[in-house]
Amino acid sequence: MKRSNPYIRERLLLTTSDDSIQFLALILLPIQFIWLLYGSVETSKLIIWGVWNSSLVFAGLFGYKFNVKLIKTYPEKYLLPVASFFIATSSTCWIYAVFLISDALTIIQVTGAIIVITMFAAISTLILSIFPLFYSLVSIPVMLTLSWRVYTLDILHHETLALFPLASLVILLSISRSTYITQLNGIKLRKQLEAALDESEVNREDAVQANSEKTQFLAAVNHDMRQPVQAINYFVSSLDEIEDRKKHKILIAHTLESINGLSDLLVALSDISRLDANQITIIPEHFYLDEILEKQRHSYQNKFADKNLSLRLPKIKTVVNTDPIQLERIIQNLLSNALNYTHKGSVTISTKQHDSKTLLSISDTGIGIDASEHENVFNEFYQVGNKERDRRRGLGLGLAIVRRLCDAMDLELTLESALNSGSTITIALPTSNSNLVITRESESTDHWDIANLNVLIIDDEIDVRESLTTLLDTWDCNTRAYSTSSEIINESSTAHWQPDILLCDYRLINETGAEAIIKIRKYFNSKIPAIIITGDTSSLKLNEIADTGHPLLQKPVSPAVLRANIQKLLSKDNLD
Repeated sequence: MKRSNPYIRERLLLTTSDDSIQFLALILLPIQFIWLLYGSVETSKLIIWGVWNSSLVFAGLFGYKFNVKLIKTYPEKYLLPVASFFIATSSTCWIYAVFLISDALTIIQVTGAIIVITMFAAISTLILSIFPLFYSLVSIPVMLTLSWRVYTLDILHHETLALFPLASLVILLSISRSTYITQLNGIKLRKQLEAALDESEVNREDAVQANSEKTQFLAAVNHDMRQPVQAINYFVSSLDEIEDRKKHKILIAHTLESINGLSDLLVALSDISRLDANQITIIPEHFYLDEILEKQRHSYQNKFADKNLSLRLPKIKTVVNTDPIQLERIIQNLLSNALNYTHKGSVTISTKQHDSKTLLSISDTGIGIDASEHENVFNEFYQVGNKERDRRRGLGLGLAIVRRLCDAMDLELTLESALNSGSTITIALPTSNSNLVITRESESTDHWDIANLNVLIIDDEIDVRESLTTLLDTWDCNTRAYSTSSEIINESSTAHWQPDILLCDYRLINETGAEAIIKIRKYFNSKIPAIIITGDTSSLKLNEIADTGHPLLQKPVSPAVLRANIQKLLSKDNLD
């Protein structure tokens, strides 16, 4: 319901202005009025009116600070009635003054009295113009009564003199209306400016916080990337110094472990950047929840057994409706997190029905999380009890990915935990009906052999070209690698060689990967299947790449993922 009197406090504060000139005028006008009528009106009546009027004026003058405090703190619903009573009392006082005008006065006295009362109405109306109710309580009754009173006098030109208050009233109401609109717009503008300033202050604080978080984030990334790189340098350097083949194998195994750790970090960062750029496609399906839970139990049971932990998973025949691929990623991250922080006892996966939701919970008997840390654990690189950044206890990105995936899938995520009492993370999944589950045949891509496949690589990094060519050669592919599309077009030997698939970096010399793909397809006059592989992590770039419609892989890409995506793309291309 729209308020009929917006900004009541602000408008009332304008009426309590401590303008000394206005107060001086309101003091001098009664004195002048009494001086004009003195000797022609009963002294007692003048004294009564003078005391009444002076009390109101001085109450406003000396009670200014009290009035301001009252307006700022008094319940708003009582402010208008109290103020209206005070204004009505002041108006009544001047109506009483009007009735002091009588036939006993000379025309000069009557004219002077009209001027004084009109000046009072003018000053009061200007002060009270922000409230139409208030200036109406003063100007209309006083001026109409004055006009009627003068008209009834038995003096010369009383009809003409009676018109003066009416004309003045019209002018005063017009001025008050304009002043009211101006002042009200001024209040609205001030409120908008205050809101804008408050918002800018909030934005500034958010920017400062974001900058601080970014600094911490980059510091953690810098630390976690330096560790495996440093280890790789030491291991590789040691290979040159040691001739023992057994020790070589051990060093190579350690080197690969460090490389895998670095790769895991980059993949996790890639996942976060894609989630922040909304590049994760959510495809809800109706499926049995135990299908992916059993799969994860088989994947993790040996890891749990190595730590003498039990992984409990009761039979679950619940059907849910969500994206099974992304839900599987969530469960993987939650199980890895539970594994890292549980040193004895068990991890239990359970479900419970609540209204139209299936509450999937993963509970552990681990170290637990203090209540003050509940929100922080979902931030990047934040790990409870791992200030030394021990990589064996994870990267600190798993729960950050879980929260982002849940947000993207519109799933409610809750955490219950206490220090030394374990943790339970629950996800609310939409419950579905078994009648909606569609049985699909296995979509294996193993039969799409990539041996003898003609692969065209475009990447301006020579190390990437050489390493990718070497990998594809081990898969018996026929590979050609270039730094730009122009090199391909200008090399005559490619004219009679038709690529089956194109692997293209996005940032190239003087062109993007998408532009290079268009040129290559035009040159070979064929819509060659293409995959863009990029090291970009910014949301802007990822959205730009997504708009091209080409499949996207973010570096580093594991050989297994690359091969699976090549098979998948060729399978889709053949089916199309």
